[in-house]
Amino acid sequence: MQGETGIVASTDFSWSPLPNVQTYDLQLATSPDFSPEHIVYQAFDLQESTHTPVGLQLEESTLYFWRVQPSNSCLVGDWSIPSVFQTELSNCERLEATGLPINIPNSGPPATITSPIPVTFSGTISDLNIPLVNITYATDFYSLRLRSPQGEEVLLYREGECRDGNRLTIGFDSDAPTGLNCEDGNDPDLNDETRRRPVESLDAFNGDNTEGSWELELKVAENDFSSGVFRSWSIEFCATLEALSLLLINNDTLFVPPGQSNPLSRDLLQVEDSEQTLSPSAITYTLLTAPAHGNLTNFAGDILTAGSSFTQAAIDAYNIRYTHDDSNTTMDEFYFIAQDDNGAFYPTQRFLIVIDDDAVLNTDDPLEAEPLLRMFPNPARGTTTLQLVKPLDFDLPLKVYDLRAKLVTERILPQGSLQQQLDVSNWPAGTYVLRAGHEVLRLVVE
Repeated sequence: MQGETGIVASTDFSWSPLPNVQTYDLQLATSPDFSPEHIVYQAFDLQESTHTPVGLQLEESTLYFWRVQPSNSCLVGDWSIPSVFQTELSNCERLEATGLPINIPNSGPPATITSPIPVTFSGTISDLNIPLVNITYATDFYSLRLRSPQGEEVLLYREGECRDGNRLTIGFDSDAPTGLNCEDGNDPDLNDETRRRPVESLDAFNGDNTEGSWELELKVAENDFSSGVFRSWSIEFCATLEALSLLLINNDTLFVPPGQSNPLSRDLLQVEDSEQTLSPSAITYTLLTAPAHGNLTNFAGDILTAGSSFTQAAIDAYNIRYTHDDSNTTMDEFYFIAQDDNGAFYPTQRFLIVIDDDAVLNTDDPLEAEPLLRMFPNPARGTTTLQLVKPLDFDLPLKVYDLRAKLVTERILPQGSLQQQLDVSNWPAGTYVLRAGHEVLRLVVE
């Protein structure tokens, strides 16, 4: 699966089989850096080149990155270039019930508790979900129904559907990959806060109006003489969005002399939205892999690695540079995707770099033509003012160091800025170094 969009809830994975491979490992993450905090699913020792995850629930409006690693009894191969897909783009409005918790009595006739959520906005339903219901009571003895303002009902949970539990903390979603899955009526995981398919489909409400009082009815079928609590529930209305497509205008080769540096430029790498309505700062590139024989750096001098991002505006301003490591290599590359602020994305692409003795160093960098920043007063006591020569087309990181190279402060000069004040009243007297992109200034504090 590469570059697909509109994926709902879960998906299968498949890849081209490789010769002499015995097993594959698979990783799925929300960032191509595949750091532990971004990995959402892993599978190991897969013997086929296909895999169907169990229990995987994907978030809406999210880019996911996945890769596989082949191995046999002799060696472990490299991870594949990450593939990417996007889940369904949606805009959701979630509302929480008030007036809860309510106690479920342990005596008297079986209780029926109705909890309303008033909806004051009007709209046509295309997707309705119950993100979470939280009930402490024996799961054998009650049912749950959702009732619309028009009186239509959908059975979410039937008494006895799952037995031997005393806590229900799950959501209901007709697009969820799994149902209640109560083998022999038992389910120890009704308190795992995942979404399950209800007994009856919530799609029955599609086309109805949102406005009015929505009610969740908890109906006890048989009193088991133990008390409980109806703690909380919520409802969610979602609308599917259509993002504009992105167009790859340029993806040409960068030539760099051995051991030297050249910037990326608009004529080498350019992506636009199909309507040409977005500014270059709204187009973001994300690295899937970093160059192997050199470094990409941004305006702040930071080395860009897998998962790092930069904008089209940064490319247009010659702020993304490749520096060769002077090794005996003639080619390099990196893989990337592009996306905009509205959810559109362009799938995996390769950018080629050629190391050539005859390559020309780019001297058209506009940052070398004139200073970007001026600073006054300098020396300073209470405050000093940073004056930009022209409004910024991009966010500019500013870092201040003392002469021992210790970071004193950092901030972002936002796009459009012309002037910023820097408070130095609490700084010890001395000399400080200000770095803004490729520009370095010295400030004396008295």
